[in-house]
Amino acid sequence: MASVINQSNNNSSLVATLMEAQESVVNPFIYNISKQTKFHGIQYVEESPENGGNAGAGKSVDFNISKFGFLRSAIFKWTTTSPASTNACPRTGLINCIDRIEILSSSRRLAVMDKYALMCAISDLPRDVQQSYYKGLHMSSAGTQIQASVYTSFLNLPFSFFNNVKNAIPVSFVEPIKVRVYFSDLAFCNATDTAKVLSVSDPKLLCEFRVLDNADEDATIQENYDGVLTQLNYDYETEVGESGTLTEHGELTLSKTLSTNVVASDIYVIVSADYSQQASTPTGAKLPSFECPLQIKNIEFQGSGQNIVPQIDGRYLEYYGRRCDKSQLHTLGTCPQSSNDDPAHMKWVYKIQLGLGDDKRMNTGGISLREINAPTIKVNVMRTAGAVTTGSGVEDTQDPDTLAVDNRNSKNLDDAKVTLRVVVRHHTLVSTDPSSGRLTNMLTN
Repeated sequence: MASVINQSNNNSSLVATLMEAQESVVNPFIYNISKQTKFHGIQYVEESPENGGNAGAGKSVDFNISKFGFLRSAIFKWTTTSPASTNACPRTGLINCIDRIEILSSSRRLAVMDKYALMCAISDLPRDVQQSYYKGLHMSSAGTQIQASVYTSFLNLPFSFFNNVKNAIPVSFVEPIKVRVYFSDLAFCNATDTAKVLSVSDPKLLCEFRVLDNADEDATIQENYDGVLTQLNYDYETEVGESGTLTEHGELTLSKTLSTNVVASDIYVIVSADYSQQASTPTGAKLPSFECPLQIKNIEFQGSGQNIVPQIDGRYLEYYGRRCDKSQLHTLGTCPQSSNDDPAHMKWVYKIQLGLGDDKRMNTGGISLREINAPTIKVNVMRTAGAVTTGSGVEDTQDPDTLAVDNRNSKNLDDAKVTLRVVVRHHTLVSTDPSSGRLTNMLTN
């Protein structure tokens, strides 16, 4: 039978034409080792902050990174204490403890991610990895997960430096590196409908270092830093928000003209109701719906008088907006089966993908905003399901399989102030001076 197939292939004009491209033809049965990584050492260090006693609402803590080889990853750990006996909290949990996180080189900022940039980065991750963030940050669809107790949180920092091993920071060679964590006001929970401020303590940063032997490290430094090394990275920039009031009677239109002039690879759109911006303290029944991405009816992106993305249904981007170059065509999409699959509503972080693929380890394209006049994101936010009445303060499931309803936001957000935020992921060039190890951001536009 096999000889018959081979004979048929030999008589095929298509097969013969394809085989003429000899440089692409591979015999999979010829043995070779296609790629090997240098054997090397690994070292984990749990860094303590130089000012740990400063952990608290609106304050920051600094971690001086040890000088071991290459910094491969960093995970921020902290303890949160809730003083109340019957707390209610947002579905997004303790990510709300974070205002922003920075990576610094001798006080120069190399990269920054605020809470919204973190949510955007998490929304890009596979579902199983997202579950690690949900557990590590105590996210839950119930909105009652923070009680009178002590909680330990774990946040892997999804910076560009940790996404591609080629961009891992050679901390043993460059100027001292510092990670600075800014805490929020910590006022996003309540007890018996009264606002409560949480407390934070015991911050740590678990760093993973990869260490070459002396000969290999010397050869790597010589290869990379024979002159000034310029590396392609990416960073996030969150625009100032635009706000309005969401009601049950109609969609809310919000618009934001971008002020940045970077070379953008992705534009993310988040609409959420902030606890701190409400006219009165949200009740415990309403609070789970706050600080979470909300459903958007449609999105458009205009610039220089052109419809770059004409007004389209938001579900286009929710279901199929994250294009990839792999066999599955698209990544992620909605989670209709259970609210516990996506407790933080990351499906409603909408992404306008400007590059060809979703692999952040490489440049797949983008657009320069430098010469685009008034680049503007405009959204219509889904109306709410209706005013909260006695006994109906539960979160809407938003499950089209069981309710045949996927066209509204929670009834708990009726008359709530909501804010549109646009987060731009953009290319940046980071240079390293070989004589001093000085790291500098060179270009973003």
